[in-house]
Amino acid sequence: MAGGRVVSDPDWLTEAAAAEGLPFRFRMESDLHATFASGTARDEGYAVVSGTGALAVRVRDGEIDLVSDGIGWLFGDCGSGFWIGQQVAREALAGLDRRGAPTVLSTALLEFLGLDTAEHGVLEGRPRAVQEIIDVLYSWRPVELGRLAPLAFAAAGDAVAEDIIARGADALATTLRAVRTPEIPGPVVFGGSVLTKQPRMVALVQERSEPFDEVLFTHDGLVGAASLALKRSGISVDEQVYQRLDATVAQQRARAEDRTANAAPPEP
Repeated sequence: MAGGRVVSDPDWLTEAAAAEGLPFRFRMESDLHATFASGTARDEGYAVVSGTGALAVRVRDGEIDLVSDGIGWLFGDCGSGFWIGQQVAREALAGLDRRGAPTVLSTALLEFLGLDTAEHGVLEGRPRAVQEIIDVLYSWRPVELGRLAPLAFAAAGDAVAEDIIARGADALATTLRAVRTPEIPGPVVFGGSVLTKQPRMVALVQERSEPFDEVLFTHDGLVGAASLALKRSGISVDEQVYQRLDATVAQQRARAEDRTANAAPPEP
């Protein structure tokens, strides 16, 4: 479960399942822990995640030892998809509003929102494009600004976009440094859509961080969730067991994708 706090003993869920004849015992675990366990069978190391939110975690002796950031879009999540998307909107509007440097992000944002990029003139004392953009974006939930993050990576060579990416990488490297200790050299597991889909961001974060003994990647926490379930049940998860879990999850995911691709379209 994602979030700043995780319920460790969800008795209400266990009792509800038992009432329906399901003899399950539930335990809540942090998605951060699952992310780390999805990348490695080791009991010590680090994970840094940049998806909608952003944070880093240190794992020691199989348990979460220290967390940095992940405090939400209002106060933190620096370098996250939301943070990058917000910077895209800010800089695109500043360029149109003549408060900032001209940037291709302005046109890209208008196109993304389906607004007329050739429209000129003034509306309510503002450039029309500015007013139309803020009318749309203020109708969104704040976290939805993460949808704009890919615009920064697509604007290769644009100085404003490059600066956003660089500042995001600096923020993630800072968060990662906050949990590092010489006692635990690694590995570090990278997770979240920004770090798994944007190699440039990964390269910049690594460039701005002290070297790790190993860098790993995971696309989600499913393998880690299964690994933690085994460990909490007293089953040792060594490298061989971890590799079997990883292969099994990959097979099941491929089968699910095949079923979805081959599914008959719904009848009209």
